[in-house]
Amino acid sequence: MMPLFGREHEVATLEGFVDRVHERGEALVVRGAPGIGKSALLGAAVERAEAGRLLVSTASGVQSETHLPFAGLHQLLRPLLGAADQLPARQREALLGAFGMAGTGDPEPFLVALAVLTLLGDAAARRPLLIVVDDVQWLDGPTIEVLGFVARRLRSDPIVLLMALRDGHPTSLDAGDVPELRLGGLAPEAAEALLDARGSGLGVGLRWRVLSEAAGNPLALVELPLALQAGTVADETGFLPLTARLERAFAARLAELPPHTRGLLLVAAANDGHDLADALAGGAMVTGACLTAEALAPALDAGLVELHDQALRFRHPLVRSAIYHKAGRTERLAAHAALARVHERDPDRRAWHRAAAIAHRDESVAAPVCLAYPLLRVSARRGDRAPGRVRRRRAGRGGRAGTAAGRDHGGGDRAAPGGGGQRGAGGRRPSPADRRRAGLRARPRRPGRRAARAGQAGRPRRAAARQGRLAERGARRGTQRRPRTDPAAGHDGRGGARGG
Repeated sequence: MMPLFGREHEVATLEGFVDRVHERGEALVVRGAPGIGKSALLGAAVERAEAGRLLVSTASGVQSETHLPFAGLHQLLRPLLGAADQLPARQREALLGAFGMAGTGDPEPFLVALAVLTLLGDAAARRPLLIVVDDVQWLDGPTIEVLGFVARRLRSDPIVLLMALRDGHPTSLDAGDVPELRLGGLAPEAAEALLDARGSGLGVGLRWRVLSEAAGNPLALVELPLALQAGTVADETGFLPLTARLERAFAARLAELPPHTRGLLLVAAANDGHDLADALAGGAMVTGACLTAEALAPALDAGLVELHDQALRFRHPLVRSAIYHKAGRTERLAAHAALARVHERDPDRRAWHRAAAIAHRDESVAAPVCLAYPLLRVSARRGDRAPGRVRRRRAGRGGRAGTAAGRDHGGGDRAAPGGGGQRGAGGRRPSPADRRRAGLRARPRRPGRRAARAGQAGRPRRAAARQGRLAERGARRGTQRRPRTDPAAGHDGRGGARGG
């Protein structure tokens, strides 16, 4: 088994439970976000138990069976059902009746739970027992009720019950009467060690970007490099590509939400800020409904987003990416079109949302982005959020973009969502030396370089005016000066926004 980087304390905790099984029975719920490493920890406990010659019984929730009463319990107890004949008559009838193997009518829940406790206790009397239940959130309700009943009555039996439960899924185990172990993201050093151990082969720029987007999530650290090797570096809004496994993990509950909540989340994912009012306004345009903060309630309950002081933030960066990728192309274009209207009084943000909302070349869309570009460089130096996104978009890309970036897998530098001020998981942004090693210039040449320098020196209006004249001159000639930036630049050499 591959080492669990950064989980030494948690592994020791679970191994302690297994080692103490001869002294007393215990139960533990391991909680955490999708991909945070719950299953890997349970696997470490199973290895420890098998090495100690314990009897091991495992089960895993199946989402398609959540509506089938006692389906999870049947999976867990099937290897032990041969001993059901030894149960007291009423318990035996109740348990076998729950599985449709005997009797008629509805089984008595208390007798079913009592039969399970008796059956497990008899098995543990012969050989100490480890019970491992993964993905509890996908178990049926009656099975979860029985597990809670058993967990509260194990102390006198040599049984350890370990259960893994994903955040955002309320169950009867939330009462707090079963001890919990909560998993957070890996520390920066552990995240880097895991990424390097997988032999990702990423250049400095992409390595930093993956660490930043993963935010310490082990599954993301493993899967994002695979997606980068298989596809382009980033899409038209700078999101990293996701594997199907990541999409399932981070957007699993999206289909359960009402349509207006899904529309609101898509607008929030496409937006470059955290203002709730902006997301509500854009969401109302997309869904055709008058939205209030109440529309977010299902997403808050599902643990997809957090709301603090009118600031709407996604629980994890990859939740945002997964929601954006899950949407159809038409829906994404509509979200950006709505945000362009929301940001009508902010020319810079309106310009790049308009660019993201088109699927074809359009000189009238590209020119405002070119005009704003020197000002955006000045703002990016101040750490503003939106300019960082525009810098990543490279002046007016619409629709299809990032395909050329696929040629830069070795070290292309992409700003993370959140703008020029975002730092990586290691706590720092790439230095100029990092950028040079990644095959990029720390100060790439762009059209109107003197104008850009003038803007940086405190004269942004003159810089913008010069850039505007260049754009107009190029439009008259039919060929506009092409920015000499990295291969992922958003111009087609004629000043048009790329789409398609």
